[in-house]
Amino acid sequence: MQAKFLAARRTGMAHVLCKSALRPLAVSVWGSKSNVSVLPSVSQLTTLRTLCAPPLTSLRDWHAKQHPWCVSKSQRPNRAFSEAAATAAAAPDTRPKVVFLGTPEVAADVLFKLLKASQDSRSTFQIAAVVTQPGKVSRSRKTGEMVSKPHPVQVLARDWLPPEVILFPEKASDEEFLATLEALQPDVCLTAAYGKVLPTKFLKIPRCGTVNIHPSLLPKYRGAAPVQRALQAGDTEVGVSLLYTVREMDAGPIIAQETVAIDSGIQADELLFHLFAKGTKLFLENLEAIVSKEAQETAKEQDPAQVTRADKIEKKEGLLKWDRSATELHNQVRAFTPWPGTKQKFSLQPNEDSEGIEGEYSIKIMKTVVGKAGDWSGKEDRDITATQEALHIKCNDGTVLSVLRLQMPSKGPITPAAFMNGALRNMTMHRLEDVDESEEK
Repeated sequence: MQAKFLAARRTGMAHVLCKSALRPLAVSVWGSKSNVSVLPSVSQLTTLRTLCAPPLTSLRDWHAKQHPWCVSKSQRPNRAFSEAAATAAAAPDTRPKVVFLGTPEVAADVLFKLLKASQDSRSTFQIAAVVTQPGKVSRSRKTGEMVSKPHPVQVLARDWLPPEVILFPEKASDEEFLATLEALQPDVCLTAAYGKVLPTKFLKIPRCGTVNIHPSLLPKYRGAAPVQRALQAGDTEVGVSLLYTVREMDAGPIIAQETVAIDSGIQADELLFHLFAKGTKLFLENLEAIVSKEAQETAKEQDPAQVTRADKIEKKEGLLKWDRSATELHNQVRAFTPWPGTKQKFSLQPNEDSEGIEGEYSIKIMKTVVGKAGDWSGKEDRDITATQEALHIKCNDGTVLSVLRLQMPSKGPITPAAFMNGALRNMTMHRLEDVDESEEK
């Protein structure tokens, strides 16, 4: 069976073999025919599943058909594998244990980078467990039954780790969860967009502490939405912090930071991935110091006088108001795309001899730039002028907001050119006065 496994590995099919018979195969690789009742340990199962997992080059190439955040189908090149590697895998894993906590897509990207790093022959750590929030429960359109949809971190973890070490407690204070975590004897816990408060009992378990990747230059922008608030404020320089977790939110000593200069076009979702990637690199670079506890000696306390807050975003904040400048509106679009999205109501009126239907539409504005005064060529301030490249909106202060991507109700995102050839054909478009915020809640 071991020869069968090695042959399957060389042809890139080991992950199929592993999926169908993981535990029996593990017995064959590590056990003996005379002692088939002896199953491998969890760490050995983890190693086997890792070796059997499909070779990948990036999270975006990972199982595109199964997982919504992938953009292209995986082209899985074969990885080199030898009998020596299988022999080495049988040895107990004595590397420091890292437990990862995260939930959304951006956290899955961090976990993927950690999994890849842990497989390197020079790696000094192992992923001992993954903790995420329970899946969202909703009613199935097909069956009408209530089903749980797993979060991206769980989807990724279950293809790489044994189910015994993928945990999703309702609360991080659950006694059963804490007992399971304590039994794992983790050296370090790493959080990245986990989304739940960690109690003191949790923080006492990892031998070398719990650290967090926070996408801001702390103590600036403590809170739930640091990236969005930085873009909303028009910051040209942002950053990421690696810090120890304490009971007060984002208030722990800072292990390392990295500053990132950004342009005026980057949006929240793109910047979030970029900063968490930088944070993952900081964690890997400082892991040795964290495990040796040297980082506890060198970490810098935050200055309370420099603290600013990044409060949680409310849906109503996505409403565009024309009494703001084009720069303010552009920053609002950058900050709140994709969620909660930025929108406002517009009117479409048919031109003479046009069969179009007059109406008011709530249109989502998805990508913008600050235009020049000469870009707008309307007669009345409420007129919206259009070119193949952009829709130009004049704000109350005379500045111009140019829309590069938009979305009509119940439709997909489109370019201004597609909008002109569709809904705007033989029609005139006007901006309306600010609608009541209660309509958008």
